[in-house]
Amino acid sequence: MATMHPAAPAADAPSSEKQVFSALREGLPKDWFVIHAQRLNLPRQGKQPAFEGEADFIVFHPQRGLLVLEVKGGRIERTSEGWFSHSADDQRHPIKDPGAQAQRAAHALGRYLREHPSFRHRRHGIP
Repeated sequence: MATMHPAAPAADAPSSEKQVFSALREGLPKDWFVIHAQRLNLPRQGKQPAFEGEADFIVFHPQRGLLVLEVKGGRIERTSEGWFSHSADDQRHPIKDPGAQAQRAAHALGRYLREHPSFRHRRHGIP
């Protein structure tokens, strides 16, 4: 069972995130660490600008690295107009590109960790 932070999802977390939370907690071995619903406010790294955003899940393993997951509930649609989510009553709502959201957060977090003094001299599997 993975180590989860926080130990349980917030009461007001979307049901889609609660389902993923349970799947990660139960499906990953104990050497995995998962952070749920984390705001990221990372300083500028070299030529890269500061990053402010949110990650639904940061999944970390000391030898294998990290993965950022963006969870969307309902039916998801990608068209030439962009990304959309459909609610239970089939209302169509524009959303941000979930892949790009996760990618930006993963790259910013990876840059930060590679430069952070407590990580720099350890082998953590962050490319």
